[in-house]
Amino acid sequence: MPANSTDAKNADEIQVAFSHDELQSDDGISPRLLSRVKWKLDLFILPIISIVYFFAQMGRSDLANAKVAGLSDELKLSPRDYSNAATVLLVAYIVFQLPGTLLIKQIGSARQFSGAMIIWGAITASTVAIQNKGELFALRFLIGAAEAFVQGGVFYLSFWYQYDELATRGAIFYSMSTLAGAFNGLIAYGIDKDMDGTRGWRAWRWIFLIEGLMPCVAAFFVLFLLPNSPETLRFGFTAEEKALVGFGYTSMNTQLFSVIVYACACVGVLFWAKVADRTNARGLTMAASTCGAIVGYSLLLGLENDKARFGATCLVAFSVYPSVVLQLSWAAMSFIGYTRRGSSLAFTNIFSQIFAICGTQAYSDPPYYRKGNASALGLSCISLVLSLGLRWYFGAANKTKASEQFEEYACSQRQKGLEELGDKHPDFFYTT
Repeated sequence: MPANSTDAKNADEIQVAFSHDELQSDDGISPRLLSRVKWKLDLFILPIISIVYFFAQMGRSDLANAKVAGLSDELKLSPRDYSNAATVLLVAYIVFQLPGTLLIKQIGSARQFSGAMIIWGAITASTVAIQNKGELFALRFLIGAAEAFVQGGVFYLSFWYQYDELATRGAIFYSMSTLAGAFNGLIAYGIDKDMDGTRGWRAWRWIFLIEGLMPCVAAFFVLFLLPNSPETLRFGFTAEEKALVGFGYTSMNTQLFSVIVYACACVGVLFWAKVADRTNARGLTMAASTCGAIVGYSLLLGLENDKARFGATCLVAFSVYPSVVLQLSWAAMSFIGYTRRGSSLAFTNIFSQIFAICGTQAYSDPPYYRKGNASALGLSCISLVLSLGLRWYFGAANKTKASEQFEEYACSQRQKGLEELGDKHPDFFYTT
């Protein structure tokens, strides 16, 4: 290939792969145009993809509300049975996480996300007919398999936003898990209060039916309104704006208390993500948020007073929930190329679900759950060390790259494509 062709190819790849701040300033793009495009993305793309994750998280948390609303009593589930029901969903997440992320481009975001919503919604609604724990386990596995196909949300957002915007938008996306938990608690409270016994059904069956039908309806809005990629925008954006986006841009009381915990989690997700985007200190932000988790879990291990433990639980929620979006947004910045970035984000989710399985098994010793809280405390300490260690490693790697950037080997490496080299490309520097 001629040298000028190689240079042009690399220039195009770098434009797509890297943060676009320098390119925007050099090209003299109007700040008003940039602001208008960002607002349109925030008002159109972000809410639709967030709705997808909102219903996915409702599908995950409905089991807890159903347990309180009579599921365990009617099906005679032991604490271990309940933990196993939660575990099989996570197993399915792990099995289907990688294909669920990498197939987004082949299937199309709108079709994949809406199809998954219809499938898990229908399966959730069919839970009303189960009569034993074996049927419950089977359906929870199928729900987890379907929900795995919407876990590439941050990967999808990386098609649209700059790196210094991604963590905040990813935080809004993942904050849907906290809002879904709170909303789930309110729905379950209303059903438990007014519908328990209606038509001979305990409240838990109504919870599964109602919360199964909701994503099926919402799926049609996702199918017709969500674009697959910036190149497939159909309406709402001018030609100039589209060009800029190709640019790469008691039971009832328990349920009410859960609303407060999830509200704290929502505030924590948005707060720590904003700190990460403002400071761009990804490792330090993760470490700081993890410190709150360490304090919270320590308090849960040492306290038995209900009010004090509730406060500690709110602190844990404020500190732990942000870790998902902080990790995934940092990973999205650290890997380039469609396959490399998609795979890394999928594997990050896979390993997180593996530890989530450990959590569902560890939290089986009520009422204080010391085994689970001790495990979570230990893992939080490990997370603190690893986040600081990764920050140091990336800093050292950047120094090495800077010192070797103009050597003969680096120049020869530039002849290769970014998809081939990934983050090993001599012009790519890690965010710390």
